[in-house]
Amino acid sequence: MRDGWAKQLRTLPFKNSSSETIPPFAAMELDYFGESGKSACELLDDTDLIFRCKKPTTAISGGRLVFNSWKPVPEGGFGEFQVDPYALALADLNPAMSPDDTCGPVSGSWYIKKTGAGLFFRSYDTGRAHYVSSTIRTVWVSISSGGDTIMATTTIFGIGPMTSTSLPFTFPSADCNRIDPETGDRYSPNQVVRIYNMVNQQIGASTLIQAKRIGSRYFVDVDNCGNNFGID
Repeated sequence: MRDGWAKQLRTLPFKNSSSETIPPFAAMELDYFGESGKSACELLDDTDLIFRCKKPTTAISGGRLVFNSWKPVPEGGFGEFQVDPYALALADLNPAMSPDDTCGPVSGSWYIKKTGAGLFFRSYDTGRAHYVSSTIRTVWVSISSGGDTIMATTTIFGIGPMTSTSLPFTFPSADCNRIDPETGDRYSPNQVVRIYNMVNQQIGASTLIQAKRIGSRYFVDVDNCGNNFGID
């Protein structure tokens, strides 16, 4: 039975051109064929065009990557792929992934992995749309990081002030709990991120903050700090 959340996925129809059954939420490559390999659509009944999809290859690029929807699709069968910028994807979580890690498809697999590229890991699918094991399960991914700016709360220790005044600067940091801007609550499971302070002022305890990615780190400025809410 198709669950309520699955009805909310925006999809387009496709035909399975691989020689295997495509698992739910599998990574797929649009199968370009025909003259000069310029088309990924097949003509049905002389009137309708439908996309063809296959197992990813090493040459896959963002424009050719799509994800199956909620049901398996047998060889030669028809299904629906997701078209939103955020997608539910079947992932191999060995090695594990953390929010904003790059990831993507790998050659010869229906799973995305940390060793792939072209996508960003967003969060675990707590609803477990398709749960095979603790390491093979659905996750949320996006084609952009969506993580250049994040919301978080400091712990009861806050973040110390930057005291260095000459190069090389030393930036105090602390682990903080990410906040989902859509719900105003912590992610589930909780996502902890290291945030650095670039000003000579203490960032208070249990404070709602906004942090921006600079290089590989997140930095907070006191101008982007909210109220102390007494949470840890």
